[in-house]
Amino acid sequence: MNDLAAIAILGVLGGFLFIIIAVAVLVAFVQYVIKAVSFFMIGQKAGVPLSWLAFIPVAQDYVPMVLPQRKYELLFIKPKKRIMAFWILLIAQIATSIASSIQGGINQFSNEITMNINPDEILPGREVFWDAIAIVAVILWIFVALVYCIFALSVALIKMRMNLDLFRTYGMDGGATAIAVIGIFVPIVPLVAYPFLIGREPEYGYGNYAQEFQEVPYGTDSKEEHFDYN
Repeated sequence: MNDLAAIAILGVLGGFLFIIIAVAVLVAFVQYVIKAVSFFMIGQKAGVPLSWLAFIPVAQDYVPMVLPQRKYELLFIKPKKRIMAFWILLIAQIATSIASSIQGGINQFSNEITMNINPDEILPGREVFWDAIAIVAVILWIFVALVYCIFALSVALIKMRMNLDLFRTYGMDGGATAIAVIGIFVPIVPLVAYPFLIGREPEYGYGNYAQEFQEVPYGTDSKEEHFDYN
């Protein structure tokens, strides 16, 4: 293969890589816009303070988390106020990102070691040292991967409950469970459904987010059983 052919192949691969990156960026931007506009609009109509946080990427889930006036319950996560569930979600998301970054760092370190160290050049007696380094790297990678899976699963389940309460708040009891559960595996499902909430009225009415209601125990027939106003 001559130099021109190699350059041509690299050019084609570079073009495909550019297209893939461009499409990924475009998809991420569209997702951001849909969530930002939808959450801001429903938050404004419901009277949720700080609805503009919908435009802050790390805080986009604030509005859908606090908007429902329902008790938040998910396994052992039972905060007194829904804002605490938002902070738990935010911490879990940050922990997931950190774990992913550490995994990437371990992978890069392992690749550097593999590529730059020639086994034939290792001094006698140093094999044990490098073997220990490799074992530690593998154990650390497995541990970080486990931590990542735990936090990633936590994020998915917390968002599932968030979406369930959100869609029920807008009278979509029939499809709320399906949207929330399917959304764990196919995030685009709730994303497509968010804009449809803009034209709907929350169960406590427009602008009544801050209004106080008397809480009643779950299992009663009163509509107020869902409200958790503070």
